[in-house]
Amino acid sequence: MTQRNKFAIIVDLVRQVLPLINEVYAGSLRKMSPFNKITSINVRNAFAGDLPVLDHTKVVLCEFEGSSVFNASLTAQPIEWVGAMTALHIVTTDYTQFLLNTPMSVIKFKAGVDLASTVK
Repeated sequence: MTQRNKFAIIVDLVRQVLPLINEVYAGSLRKMSPFNKITSINVRNAFAGDLPVLDHTKVVLCEFEGSSVFNASLTAQPIEWVGAMTALHIVTTDYTQFLLNTPMSVIKFKAGVDLASTVK
């Protein structure tokens, strides 16, 4: 039952960004789909405690290491969004590494769990 709950939670999360995940992996996986790979990684590693509680700081949407973005901020136009907690997905391209003859892309996920995740 616990495993099914974990699986359902991760599937709901991964489906929201599946086009990004598919684009990053760009047909490079032979034994499983990008969806299955990322779901498997997160069901094993992204939960804490006896009850399956998702630890957003452990969520992985791409296992590639590569270029990254630092000090990103999200600024709101609508005033009611200012101060809201949010998660952020950033897709970067690493031109020093290649996957299937194209520069490798990397997805970084920043969970909305701390003050650095608030909309300014």
